[in-house]
Amino acid sequence: MAKVTLVKVSSDASSNVFDVDGIEVSLYWSKDKKEVQALEDIISQAYELIVRNKSSLFVELMQSQLQLKRVSLMLVLYQVYPKEWNEYLYACCLEMLANQISCSIKALTIYATGVDYFVRGIKSKLGIQQVHDKFKLYIKQEMLKAFGACNKERVWHLFHHTTFMTSELDDLLNHSAVENYLAFCYEHFNEKRVLVSYRGMLNYAFYGDETMKTYYLEKLYINHPVSQKIYALNERQTEQIKQWNYNFDDDVWTIYTHLLESVTETRIDFTAFEKQFRIEVKRYVQHLLGNGDKKPQSRVSDIRRFYLCLESLSYSVHSFMELRQFHLQHVKSHMQTEKTENNDDRWGMSTIRGTFTEMKLFLNHLLKKSKTTNPFEKIKFRNTDTYTNKTAYIPEFVIEQIEKVVHELPEPLLHMWVIMMNTGMRSIEARNLQSDCLVMDETGTKIMIRYIPTKNLEKRLAKGLSKFQVIPAKPVIVDCVNKQLEITKELRESSGLNYLFISNRGRNKSIALTSIWGLAMALNKLIEKHQIKDEWGEIYHYHNHQCRKTLTVELLSNGATLEDVANYIGHLSTRTTERHYHDIKLEKLAELDADFFAIMFNEIVEPEVLQDFNEEEKNALLEEIKLGARHTPERNGYCVKHVAFGPCAKNSCTGCRFLITGPQYLPRLYDSYSEQEQHVNELIEHYQIKKIENYENFVEFQRQLNLLKVYRDSILKTEKVAEKAGVSYDKSKRPEID
Repeated sequence: MAKVTLVKVSSDASSNVFDVDGIEVSLYWSKDKKEVQALEDIISQAYELIVRNKSSLFVELMQSQLQLKRVSLMLVLYQVYPKEWNEYLYACCLEMLANQISCSIKALTIYATGVDYFVRGIKSKLGIQQVHDKFKLYIKQEMLKAFGACNKERVWHLFHHTTFMTSELDDLLNHSAVENYLAFCYEHFNEKRVLVSYRGMLNYAFYGDETMKTYYLEKLYINHPVSQKIYALNERQTEQIKQWNYNFDDDVWTIYTHLLESVTETRIDFTAFEKQFRIEVKRYVQHLLGNGDKKPQSRVSDIRRFYLCLESLSYSVHSFMELRQFHLQHVKSHMQTEKTENNDDRWGMSTIRGTFTEMKLFLNHLLKKSKTTNPFEKIKFRNTDTYTNKTAYIPEFVIEQIEKVVHELPEPLLHMWVIMMNTGMRSIEARNLQSDCLVMDETGTKIMIRYIPTKNLEKRLAKGLSKFQVIPAKPVIVDCVNKQLEITKELRESSGLNYLFISNRGRNKSIALTSIWGLAMALNKLIEKHQIKDEWGEIYHYHNHQCRKTLTVELLSNGATLEDVANYIGHLSTRTTERHYHDIKLEKLAELDADFFAIMFNEIVEPEVLQDFNEEEKNALLEEIKLGARHTPERNGYCVKHVAFGPCAKNSCTGCRFLITGPQYLPRLYDSYSEQEQHVNELIEHYQIKKIENYENFVEFQRQLNLLKVYRDSILKTEKVAEKAGVSYDKSKRPEID
């Protein structure tokens, strides 16, 4: 029980002097006898609470007083009972640690005293700073013990309260015990076969969560011992990963691939497949991996797509080897007609064709020791090019806008883009450029650039050609290469690698090749930032392959021959270059297309179709056609169906009375007619070999013959109208039509 007596009364009544258990203290408190007794009771209660470490009750008691009195009372406790007060503050620190509360100076002051603001000098006046320093020393000692004992749970618990001791952490993490602890944590990653990443190791070792966001630790400089230790562990794991093998019985395989100093992981999930199907797919993937296949995940994705469609049709099939042609026809039909929630086609024709191509390869592998015929060999896809969206070149007005802002790209990405735009290299070819890519020609007077054309490398070597494509290097290319050489000089010298586009910003901060997807993403962000739009007013979308197409189109448009362009761009055949030339002609025809429809609109569209449109609707329809808004899903013309007729139920637009087409679609019609004519001839030959008579009356034969007639009529009608309008069109592929 505290004893309090009034010793001296202040003349200005700002504070009086009291004797508290033999210690004189100045206190803002009334001299009234009852108030002095109340002071004695409060100090007695407060003393009992701090001795018993009852922080919540003590704070409640202090907050019952005015703010000025509250601080004065705690100053009395600190002056009269310093030992008990300091022990109380230290107990609060330990209590906060146990309750996982970060114990900063501010947090401790609020927790122990209830003072939610800083009175000038309160940390020193109440001894809080000294106690907090003592607590930090305790945390440091406990951390070193936990590091030495490799006690992860203790480290995690302590590190959740270290945001207040940044400077001490730097010294702490230099200790040798930390290196041993990191090596211990490294085994966790190895046991679970998880790659050691810089952030992942920091988060797991110090916080127990590989995915959480750390703040202080992620700012550790690259030469910090902890950083260096993690890099060393990553290099050590890189060697160990070579010994890691997937378990055949696992339903998810993790495949590790080495690229320079970095390691990438690919997960292949087999859980969608049931029983025997799963075993067959696993064996196929095992075969692919054994042959060095680089895209097993993509192949499994195609097989999974087919399998899920088959499963939805409820056939009683227990193995891929039980598949028959009618199964495949049904799946094909199902994929062609399946819709999304928005009533769009779920699968494009190129996706369906790719799926069936992969399934044919898969079944060839399963049936290699069997005499059974692969049913996928009989599945044909006709006119699929009609449904494939080809890479477009970048319009000149878009290039002009991009060139004004492209300097905002990071330098390596800028250099890569300039090289691609001026050489026609594919993005992967530009990324794989070597530091010695600039060479002199045979005369020693002209600078050339050489690269390895990845897509047709095997065919080049088979023809006895050099693995390098060598072309003249414009000054802008030479400038970009020299600047990139300077950027990567130190990194190439330290690593011994010879790549032009490398950085140490890859996974785990190891050396990695510049990301080609990163270029496309960065350029599209730049396009969106500056609102660069296409001819329809939409934000332009860039693809890396557009650089190659753009250069080809530019060369051809400027009068270069097919042979010259093929040699420069790296095409082994002028046929490939000719396709680009064909696309240029289509683009030119497309420019005439709007005028063509404006002139011939009333003659193209059948009168009975237009009778449902009033004049205003006709004008709106024509504008929609000129803007390309009424393109058919098959991209073979425009649909003029009135909305009053409701949604279309047809599977094909060919032959529909609502379909109108222009001269730009004639090459597609020519190809469709030729393929259909060949198909009809094959049917006739088949019937004749089988000695089948009267096949002309067969429903299937009549259907195929009618489709041929539809193509013929469409061609003749479009040609007639185009000639009447004075619009030229490509006749190079025109078949002989009766």
